[in-house]
Amino acid sequence: HGEAFPGLIHLSWQTFQMTRNSGDDEVFRAHEVAHQWWGIGVDFATYHDQWISEAFSEYCGWLYLHDLVKKEEDNDDKFYDLLETRRKEITGNRKFLLGDGQKAGPIWLGYRTLSSDTQGDYRLIIYQKGAWVLHMIRSMLTDTETLDDSRFRQLLGEFYRKYAGSQASTAHFISFLESFTGEKWDWFFNQWVFGTDIPTYIFSHNIAQSPSGEYLVSCRVSQEDAPQDFKMPVFVGVTFENDRIEVYRQLVDGETTFEIGPFSEKPKNIIFNHLESVLCETKSEKWQH
Repeated sequence: HGEAFPGLIHLSWQTFQMTRNSGDDEVFRAHEVAHQWWGIGVDFATYHDQWISEAFSEYCGWLYLHDLVKKEEDNDDKFYDLLETRRKEITGNRKFLLGDGQKAGPIWLGYRTLSSDTQGDYRLIIYQKGAWVLHMIRSMLTDTETLDDSRFRQLLGEFYRKYAGSQASTAHFISFLESFTGEKWDWFFNQWVFGTDIPTYIFSHNIAQSPSGEYLVSCRVSQEDAPQDFKMPVFVGVTFENDRIEVYRQLVDGETTFEIGPFSEKPKNIIFNHLESVLCETKSEKWQH
């Protein structure tokens, strides 16, 4: 159990008694601390906007785990393990509900995602999927050459300072994000906050050497479980010897083909949706010429 009040965090003794290797306990405690900013410092305007309290606090908990293990263990494996676990919970819930019951509602529904037919959806959609929305925004603002996410952290800080001591709505956040980036984000929120679709991507690739000796990677992506006009920028990782990885951002919009390279050395592997950049399911298929 945990609960946040202005200037006070109430945590059950059990969260200190058990610290699991997964990092869940660190995330839980950080989530409650983050409510001093999200939910208390910045309140949500209506029940439609409750994710600004819960999802923002949840993702701050995830980021705390990321920074903690980076410092203590010099890697971020636990962070990406957590993302994978949450992704599977969300997509697994969607499969179950589509087959056997009421489809999960959008983040926009707030507490109304909880019903007698969807008992676990409030936490899963408002907390977890909402946090995933922020992770995707972070991925879209991350520099692919350096993997520097300082623009996203700046975004959260400036959004907090603007609305501290008042209420913020989803519309406020969209407007602020558009002003911050100079780009339109309505398509993104229509898909992820007001909508319920989660895409499945089918990925194939081929590595070919040119007469000059360079290597070119040809890629093909098709899409299921979402409308053909559903679009997302996805990270593609290209791995080489000595654990070197180059990261590319590719817009996937329906059926998409693209090339990466050329490279002077042969890539070892191609990782589609590298760093869990998009909430989706992925499948691989053999390259067909």
